Amino acid sequence: MSLHSRGFVCYSEGRFERKIIHYDFQLDNNFWHASTSQFHDFDYDDAMNHWYAMDIVAALADVLDNTERVFSSQIECFLRGYTAICPLDKQMIEHFPKFLRFSKLYSLSRILTALEDSDLSNTPPWYAGLRLKLKTMTDEMRLGFSNPW
Repeated sequence: MSLHSRGFVCYSEGRFERKIIHYDFQLDNNFWHASTSQFHDFDYDDAMNHWYAMDIVAALADVLDNTERVFSSQIECFLRGYTAICPLDKQMIEHFPKFLRFSKLYSLSRILTALEDSDLSNTPPWYAGLRLKLKTMTDEMRLGFSNPW
């Protein structure tokens, strides 16, 4: 692991290095400190042992699923910037669809866990709508898993 002068950590000890990753590396879980030119991450409640590339896939999940050309160019731009600082094995990039599938499966399992024992009484008016929305989401997600890798 090497630490760059701007506070960016680069993991390059092995081609398929696995360690603790943030997993929820989204814009709302980090901030830029201008005076030190560093990003600071927080909200590590989803951290897990995984390949480092999984953090990239989690951050790009919304655009990786979209086949429109504009999103493809955003992914290419992100990866160009990322690899300018930290090398990323091409083979790891080829595994992005598998990481994305894992992310969807993990999301499905979390929603299903949240829905367990969710048939409650004395709930606020919005609760029934939320519960229905989550059940509909899980049905759609299950259908997505019928597609081949």
